[in-house]
Amino acid sequence: MLVALIVAAPQLVAYGEIAKEVERAHGYSAQTVLNASLSLPRFLGLVVPIADYGNVLFFSLFLGIIVVPALFQRSRWVVVALVMAFLALGGFNPIVRAVVEALPQIRIARFPEKFALPMTVALVVLSARYLENRIWRAITLAPLALFALLTIPIDWFAPYRTTPAEPTRDCRAATPGGQFPSRDDYRERARRLEPLFGATAGLQFALNRSPDGMHSLYSRIVAERWATTRHHNYARVVGCGPDPLPKAIAIRRLIGVRSMDEAVAAMESGLDVATLAVAPQRYDSFGSPPTARVLAAEQMRQSIVLEVRGPAVVLTDQTYFASWVAKTRDGRELQTLPLDIDRLGILVPAGDRTIILTFGRYRTAVLAAWVLSSLVLLAGVFALRVEKRDRLAGEVERAADEDRLRV
Repeated sequence: MLVALIVAAPQLVAYGEIAKEVERAHGYSAQTVLNASLSLPRFLGLVVPIADYGNVLFFSLFLGIIVVPALFQRSRWVVVALVMAFLALGGFNPIVRAVVEALPQIRIARFPEKFALPMTVALVVLSARYLENRIWRAITLAPLALFALLTIPIDWFAPYRTTPAEPTRDCRAATPGGQFPSRDDYRERARRLEPLFGATAGLQFALNRSPDGMHSLYSRIVAERWATTRHHNYARVVGCGPDPLPKAIAIRRLIGVRSMDEAVAAMESGLDVATLAVAPQRYDSFGSPPTARVLAAEQMRQSIVLEVRGPAVVLTDQTYFASWVAKTRDGRELQTLPLDIDRLGILVPAGDRTIILTFGRYRTAVLAAWVLSSLVLLAGVFALRVEKRDRLAGEVERAADEDRLRV
């Protein structure tokens, strides 16, 4: 467990920084958590290929009849396989379903079917012992070869390839579906360049919140209000619609609100978001003088560089997170705040300023975790090589001892 935590540390540190602000941390519904569960036919399909391959995207979990005797061993791998199978059944397991429905606190992960992966690894380890027997080897490998011919061509990668392009803002709202395996649906989503595929082609999704629940809670509100009302203000502030705002703009005055209901009402009123912005109550009447303006806004690798003539309140088309860091060239950190519900705002002091926006306050910690994770993985590879070398040396020594005894 400790090794697994160290290997995953870079992702855990990065996620921990935004965990309180994303919708995933606040849990899914029980149905969403259990949507992708390993059904009994697919579970039995590990031994006998009886699954409906017409509705399977990429099916490869088939080990053959050798699984049955492999489970009748005294091994910790048997326990691992059984526990993983118990969890992988998910919604088809009444105990797992009851626990998920009763404990909202654990609904931060989805798709119990993923437990089938470690289950398969455990079964492969258990089955390896029987492959030393020629009969079992023939009984196992012959069906596997036939199964491979039937299922490997089930779907090639061509329908899912995308052509990378310059970053482009995508203004489509989320579309339903994707909860059940269907190659036709999957290919159609690839053709439409929805988030899973469009991100690889350079699309930046403004109104289509993350299917993994990694958008901020504020963005979820905006996405749902946009889907319900199609109010043009929601599209304008993210750089979409017939009259989009620029990437960054100096706002003349802030309107303070005390609740999210007030913020939504203000956004859906006659508010001109090019000059006015909704902000938390304590910023009421903050604003920029007529001389303030954003001179330039440019993406530079992992940063955004703004040229601003202040004093100014700057509205950007980026999603607000507390993890955004806005600094001037000389290293002075500026205050950030949420504007228009989920947009990133910056308070800029007087004078011409170059502002560098970067995401993440714990970048050094992420780098350190990455180094530690890499060292642990390399140590594991080294340990395996040493074990293999020692085992071969032991076999050579035993063979030599047997030769001496025969002499």
